[in-house]
Amino acid sequence: MDDEYFTHKGVLFPCAIYSPEILSSVENEFQLRDDDLFNITYPKSGTNWMLEILSLIRCEGDPGWVRSVPNWDRAPWVETHSGLEAALKYPPPRLLTSHLPVQLFPKSLQHSQAKVRIIYTLRCPKDVLVSYYHYSHVTKYFKTPGSLDSFLEDFLSGNGEYQWGVGDPGRSPPIRNIQFVHPQAMLSSPLSSTTPQLQLPSPKQPWNNQGPAKQPHL
Repeated sequence: MDDEYFTHKGVLFPCAIYSPEILSSVENEFQLRDDDLFNITYPKSGTNWMLEILSLIRCEGDPGWVRSVPNWDRAPWVETHSGLEAALKYPPPRLLTSHLPVQLFPKSLQHSQAKVRIIYTLRCPKDVLVSYYHYSHVTKYFKTPGSLDSFLEDFLSGNGEYQWGVGDPGRSPPIRNIQFVHPQAMLSSPLSSTTPQLQLPSPKQPWNNQGPAKQPHL
């Protein structure tokens, strides 16, 4: 267990994907831009589903970009090493993804909180539990879980594989321009579930089947 996971500010992370250095860099040094759009979820809560919807909105429904570019390049997970590198090179407007709780989110959010847009997908906890349990059996990043009953106990106690979520409001800065979305609402009307009040930005350069035009890293 000690070799597979580490604890960073009270949150458990798998060593195979994360490191304390990258998490600290994201929190303290990563600079958000006013036109950033964040796709944030608790794991197994519809992350990729929302990512596909937002990608298609960005391309006005043209599936070329979605089909030709992996999701981790279209909307990199900023708290991973490769995701942070991709985010730093991403031309504006950026579409980014994260599972970080708000208390570990980039501190620069406090300076751009009126403009950075966040979509947070909320899935029924019972569905998250079952999906997470089965996913933990097939992914190489987690230790194989025991029984569903023991997994449930860890999940409810906050001592599971990840203690991720919206965070503790008492320890977290207020977040503006955040929209909470439920998968059930997305089933009936994905566009109306994601676009109200967000004023999704249009790209500042044409998008083609390979994504945005390459720009030098500044």
